[in-house]
Amino acid sequence: RKVPGSSQPKTHRLPLQPQHSAWTELPSNGVNGYSLHPPYFNLAEGTKITATATCGEGDNGRSIHDLYCKLVGGPVSGDPSQTIQGQYCDTCAMGDRGRAHPITNAIDGTERWWQSPPLSRSTEFNEVNVTLDLGQLFHVAYVLIKFANSPRPDLWVLERSTNFGESYQPWQFFASSKRDCIERFGRQTIERITHDNDVICTTEYSRIVPLENGEVVVSLVNGRPGAMNFSYSPVLRDFTKATNIRLRFLRTNTLLGHLMGKALRDPTVTRRYYYSIKDISIGGRCVCNGHAEVCDPRDPNDPYRLHCDCQHNTCGTSCEKCCPGFNQLPWKPATTYNANVCEPCNCNRHSYECYYDPEVDQRGASVDMEGHSRGGGVCMECQHHTTGVNCERCVPTYYRSPDHTLDSPLACSPCVCPSDFRDGTCEDLTGRCYCKPSYTGENCDSCAEGYTNFPDCYQKPREECNAAGTEGNSCRRDPQTRSCVCKPGFTGEHCDSCATGYYGLNCQACRCSGPGCQEGRCDSLTGQCQCRPGFQGYSCDQCITGYFNYPVCQLCGCSRVGSLPEVCDASGRCLCRPEFLEPRCEQCRSGFHSFPNCQGCTCDPRTSLDSSCSASGHCHCRPSYSGTSCNRCAPGFYGFPSCTPGTCDPAGSVQSEGSCVCRPYVEGVACDRCKPLFWNLSPDTIYGCSNCECNVEGTVGGVAECAQSNGQCHCKPNVCSGVCSVCKDGYYNMQGDSLFGCQGCQCDIGGSAGQSCGERNGRCRCRPNVGGTKCDVPRPDHYFPDLHHLKFEIEEGTMLDGRPVRFGYNPLEFEGFSWRGYAQMSPVQVSVSSPDLFQIVLRYVNRGGLDMRGRVFVLEDSKNFLCGNCSEQSKQIVFSPSSEPAFVTVPQNNFVVPFVLNPGTWSVVIEAEGILLDYLVLLPSAYYEAPILQIKVTEPCTYSPAPDAGKNCLLYRYLSLDQFPSVSGNDASCRFDNHLPRPCQQERITQRHPDMAICSGTDLNVQIRGRVSHPGEYVLVVEYANEDDAPQTVSVAVNAPGGRTHQHYITILPCKYSFLCRVVTIDEMNRVAVFTLSTDAEVQLIADRASFFLHQVYLIPREEFTMEYLVPKVHCITTHGHFSPDSSSCIPSRFQTPSDSLVLKEGQWSSVLQADLPSPADLPLGPADAPNWANEGRPPTAADNVDHVRLDTTQVPTSVYSARVHTPGRYVFILHYHQPLHPTYPIQVFINGGRVWQGHANASFCPHGYGCRSVLISENQVILDITDNELFLTVQVPDGKTLWLDYVLVVPESSYSSSYLSEEPLDKSYEFISNCGLNSFYINPSTASPFCRSSAVSLSAFFNNGALPCGCHEVGADSDTCEAFGGQCQCRPNVIGRDCSQCATGYWGFPNCRPCACGVRLCEPVTGHCICPPRTLLPECTQCEPQTFGCHPLVGCEVCNCSRPGVATLDVGCDTDSGQCRCKSNIIGRQCDRCAPGFYGYPNCRPCDCNEAGTAEDVCDPYTGHCLCKENVQGGRCDQCRVGTFHLDPTNPKGCTSCFCFGATDRCRSSEKRRTEMMEMVGWVLLSADGQEVNVSVYPDQDLVEADLSDIPDVYQDLHWHAPGTYLGDKVHIHTPYHMSYLIPLIQVP
Repeated sequence: RKVPGSSQPKTHRLPLQPQHSAWTELPSNGVNGYSLHPPYFNLAEGTKITATATCGEGDNGRSIHDLYCKLVGGPVSGDPSQTIQGQYCDTCAMGDRGRAHPITNAIDGTERWWQSPPLSRSTEFNEVNVTLDLGQLFHVAYVLIKFANSPRPDLWVLERSTNFGESYQPWQFFASSKRDCIERFGRQTIERITHDNDVICTTEYSRIVPLENGEVVVSLVNGRPGAMNFSYSPVLRDFTKATNIRLRFLRTNTLLGHLMGKALRDPTVTRRYYYSIKDISIGGRCVCNGHAEVCDPRDPNDPYRLHCDCQHNTCGTSCEKCCPGFNQLPWKPATTYNANVCEPCNCNRHSYECYYDPEVDQRGASVDMEGHSRGGGVCMECQHHTTGVNCERCVPTYYRSPDHTLDSPLACSPCVCPSDFRDGTCEDLTGRCYCKPSYTGENCDSCAEGYTNFPDCYQKPREECNAAGTEGNSCRRDPQTRSCVCKPGFTGEHCDSCATGYYGLNCQACRCSGPGCQEGRCDSLTGQCQCRPGFQGYSCDQCITGYFNYPVCQLCGCSRVGSLPEVCDASGRCLCRPEFLEPRCEQCRSGFHSFPNCQGCTCDPRTSLDSSCSASGHCHCRPSYSGTSCNRCAPGFYGFPSCTPGTCDPAGSVQSEGSCVCRPYVEGVACDRCKPLFWNLSPDTIYGCSNCECNVEGTVGGVAECAQSNGQCHCKPNVCSGVCSVCKDGYYNMQGDSLFGCQGCQCDIGGSAGQSCGERNGRCRCRPNVGGTKCDVPRPDHYFPDLHHLKFEIEEGTMLDGRPVRFGYNPLEFEGFSWRGYAQMSPVQVSVSSPDLFQIVLRYVNRGGLDMRGRVFVLEDSKNFLCGNCSEQSKQIVFSPSSEPAFVTVPQNNFVVPFVLNPGTWSVVIEAEGILLDYLVLLPSAYYEAPILQIKVTEPCTYSPAPDAGKNCLLYRYLSLDQFPSVSGNDASCRFDNHLPRPCQQERITQRHPDMAICSGTDLNVQIRGRVSHPGEYVLVVEYANEDDAPQTVSVAVNAPGGRTHQHYITILPCKYSFLCRVVTIDEMNRVAVFTLSTDAEVQLIADRASFFLHQVYLIPREEFTMEYLVPKVHCITTHGHFSPDSSSCIPSRFQTPSDSLVLKEGQWSSVLQADLPSPADLPLGPADAPNWANEGRPPTAADNVDHVRLDTTQVPTSVYSARVHTPGRYVFILHYHQPLHPTYPIQVFINGGRVWQGHANASFCPHGYGCRSVLISENQVILDITDNELFLTVQVPDGKTLWLDYVLVVPESSYSSSYLSEEPLDKSYEFISNCGLNSFYINPSTASPFCRSSAVSLSAFFNNGALPCGCHEVGADSDTCEAFGGQCQCRPNVIGRDCSQCATGYWGFPNCRPCACGVRLCEPVTGHCICPPRTLLPECTQCEPQTFGCHPLVGCEVCNCSRPGVATLDVGCDTDSGQCRCKSNIIGRQCDRCAPGFYGYPNCRPCDCNEAGTAEDVCDPYTGHCLCKENVQGGRCDQCRVGTFHLDPTNPKGCTSCFCFGATDRCRSSEKRRTEMMEMVGWVLLSADGQEVNVSVYPDQDLVEADLSDIPDVYQDLHWHAPGTYLGDKVHIHTPYHMSYLIPLIQVP
């Protein structure tokens, strides 16, 4: 916080020194009288400010990424990544300085802002609190809040606390409607203010406009009854006090209906709503209660705490009390008429401290300094042996001396009273001694009444002492004090209770002297000793549970989870539960697993080695057994529980002696596996296995085999179902000759009702009146409106006073105008059916050659133009010069707030002088943001360019086969067309293709010789390209020396893709063909006719072969036209991340909690072994720029993440990874979140440039219970595998969707905005690109829910059809309108429109009669009547209406063209009806008495003459700079310049020094870094200093110009508009 007088870095609508009379109180010798007040300043600066939620910050203070989007739409240029679905978007992240929006930004005096989380993270962030801790009590005059990139809140409360945040009271309510005020805050909040502490509800600041940079100004004083006399209004003074201020936001401001129903769950909607604050200013001052004029910091260790410089004998931080010694009267705040000075107490100079006692005041017992009984001052700590209210009496044993005055230090003398029977006191003035209460007589020598037995003189018997507790059981009292004399151990007035350390009826001593006792104390009734921590027992002679080794009683240190209730024994040995292991019970005992649950191992004693198991519960099985519990036979063993080798599997064999006799569909030595084409080995199946029943049309390579485990056939990429018989959703037309099986539906995103289509015909489900297979064409006699269909003709509007618009219709002046003509300006009435954001587009012509400025106002139809309390929305327009019709969009800057129009009728008022306007278009955000253009890309990329160059496609890649033996097609020999064998010809299809063998011709035979490293069974895979459109069947023969010849076949499918295709050899039963090879083999490809390119033949060992080698996977989205492009051509992909999910990003190797996290025995032992992942490189296929954690068994196979979930519950775990090297394998994952989950995630082959996602599965479920806030997750890869892990998503069950596992559709909105929106989104179907036209069709079909009927006029149009885009009907000659419904201007006789025969006049459109417009001269009707002007063929002439007092002559006529009346001097206006600028008092216009340097353009009010000051000027004549500014300058549009005092103060004045311009070219010196001078040439006549550097050695890297003395010295500011030129000669070297 800045102290009073400090600078104010931001400019605000309200100054920090409020201008209301209640707050700018006059000096103490003026109207303020005796009341003193310190100045005002901004309390917000330097305060402690907090927010309950901040964008980019998680619940536990961690940095997260919050995606948010602005309501104002996206840019037409800039970073495409920030335009998502047409919305300008960004992310908040606490850890990113450029994207952090902490709450401190709201008070730091910069343009940075605080922002709350968007509602897409959670709708609970509708409720967010912002709290400012002022640190002490202040009076607050006003609160000014500037919002940033969001609208002002819809519903909120401004609250205050006066007890440092312990409780809050409302200061003011805010709502968008009176109904909300009543329902949420009570009807009384909308009543008029009648009391100083009334809390009102205002609707002024809850409108949704402006959408950005709105302000809220809250005055806590103005308009209240006590505002005119603040000092005399204790209620108002209390009402404005605060130690803390809280902004309690309850509901964001949204477009009508945006957060209702389904939209509430739509992140594209909710991510646009949040709170943001750029600045908070709090105008206030110290609470000094009228007793101080200044408050300053006093404590150098706490410079922000201010103390009032108190006067009137007051003290305290806020002058809230009287100073010591000044409490004769009660403290009161000062008022205008009474300073309420604290008066000194009269203590007769015996004390300097006192306090005020109202009871003493009421009794009149205190005497003031004047000697009057007035006030209630009571003196404290009287000196000189005095006492009393005024220190007016002597203390006991002293008496008032008659020899000294009352205020003398010797006023009291000691009494002289020796005797045991006197009390030591004596009589004032005489010194006569007084007896003790029990004695009497002149010499105190007898007992007083009620006493007996002189000289003891004890009181006659009263209540007796407890006999058992007194000495000698005699109830004896002390003769001096008369109190009971207690025995040892007894206490109390009657000796009837035990003293500390004693107990029982006889108060015997506690027996508590042991080391465990607490200072020998015990229970007074039972004698139970009070024990120290860790001890227990009657005498504290035992250790409590959890402690051992009496008398020390040490903490056992055992795990509470694993120990018995006794915890440990006397020696400290932990007493573990049976299932836990000593010494600390923090591990599972052998035979148990999964700490801390320690479940019993379920090992079969017959088949396991022992009863123990691994940490994950796997038993140690005997040979020939397997399974978690060793409850099944190991591979090769059968007949559980005997599991003997060589025994036939009973499920696959029939009873037989000798060798196994397999069932028909079973094979293997032990009949333990299904034959190819079969699966599901089971004794319940008659033939041992079930038929795969694969549909070879939909399987990869036509292979009919299926997975033995689940019967899943190997489907082509776009095919699904168990038997590969169905196209995936969004695909159709399954074909066996297609590498991908099915082709994408490609339904139009706007014209279709979904992205699926008919499986056979590919027909999409269309919106109403839309047809075509893709739903991209209108049905007959229907059309798609263009994006300018919300068109309103300017000539159909009215003038502000209701008169019709005067419009032109000359095609030479405005080529191609629409409808009846064009006009200059008018209000246009528009109707809106649904809430939205709109831009306004105007079609215009500006032939003036200069930029012309105008303005557009949008008003609700029920409001008047420029009304006082309506949500006026206005924007400036700049019309660039244009001789041809052009468009201008309002607002012209895409980051300027658009117009907000809710359902209803609106008036658009256009101010545009000298501009010809054709029509106005409302452009909804659905068009200029184009959010629906989210395209699902389905087609694979080809190496040939597509007709539409911008069409996107999918780039695929295969698993590498480079690790297997192969033979290049370039080594093949070809024989065809009955020719002799010779090396095959080679060709590159494109420059990026590899060289490949051309296999083309009839009677084709291609021979390839290969070699394998070891004999065995092999599978043959061919890699090829094929430009033919038909599939080709090629026989494959493999000849191995000494072996038989194998002959099978392959099907070469069309392959024009951006990658080479693969196919596996199959036999006649569509099984994968297996070839038995020795080390050498000859492969022959034989066909009657074929034509393809052969690249490579791979020989893969049968045991290593998987069908995944034949399935291409997506690498990224790109465009057609290149073979195997690199990742730089990839278009970034997006994956959805729920905002309420945890992102575990930074992998950390850890051995912590290994007991809690089951892991394999070979887990590395310490963090010292952990590598630096940053040096491990990127995945070879990665296209992103993020950090990746590499896991492999040669480095570190395990990554451990730790996190904290906000709320325990049910979560889904998603891994985002890259895996471009291996076929699918399982990743082992362990989770400890209160209970331990052991599961796996499938790491399938993933060459995707932006990664893939896989969900964790544990115990056959994906939704896992997390019961603890602390979460630990371990990811481990198997031996020989490599994985790059990006992050792990932890998603709450309520937010999870399976769509999170796939990438989002391609966002084309930015491309549409930047490429198609340059001409105000006018899409000309004949010239627009295919992308722009198709996108516009999609947007229109979606916005209008289909196509609209042409509606061509039955007689005005030549046919019922219209243009498919735009809907223009084919009109008959001279007929106009989209639907051909009217004759053009100047024609009549619809539909046979013919020219009017009226010369320059127009005719009646039905009869053709010539029109004689109003106020024109008959019979020609082409000239205006007298005192009229502006002849128009339809509107006629307008009356001059010259103001008689303002015209120069008695003639009230005007110019016949412009209507300008002839005005007197100093009078202007077409009608001569107002004073010229600088004059006032029409019609006797007198010069304004103003300083023109400080006035605005109009100088003064034209009626009152009140000077109209510039922004930074004040004073009756506008001749003074406002506080915080200086130097009144007529050329300054603000009048005065704001002070720039670097935060030291906001007060400044004009300097006595003046600006001057000087130029001195002599004396400039060029120096090197070591001070060596470089020769220069001076040309004074050219104001030029030149240095030739061509001969300067290279060692001089830095040269500096040194200015002459003219420029040096004490200069307030220097500006050097010098130009430095560099000439670099190019020298040709011979």
